[in-house]
Amino acid sequence: MIKPNDEYGGTGVTLGWETSAADWDHALDRALEERARGWVAQEKIAVRREPFPVCDDAGVATRDMLVDFAPYVFRGRLAGFLTRLSATGLANVTSGGGQVPAFAVAEIRN
Repeated sequence: MIKPNDEYGGTGVTLGWETSAADWDHALDRALEERARGWVAQEKIAVRREPFPVCDDAGVATRDMLVDFAPYVFRGRLAGFLTRLSATGLANVTSGGGQVPAFAVAEIRN
């Protein structure tokens, strides 16, 4: 993946594994031409995908979704987390992903 370091919401992101060789070359050329702006290249990693129910006009369907789980750690302890789902390889709201509620569940022992 390559992206400008000063954008957000997926703007300017090119996922090399989801684009043609010609489009990838174009993205690399653009990054080199705009090198003063600063660009970030990231290696693809395995990302978990799980089936989730999705509501649409036709009812409820199950879709294979990318799971982006980002824990927040404060002073060595879990302080919260952000969870996003996406049908595409880019997990942000402006590219079709969505933030979803997630809950920490602990067993209550008597």
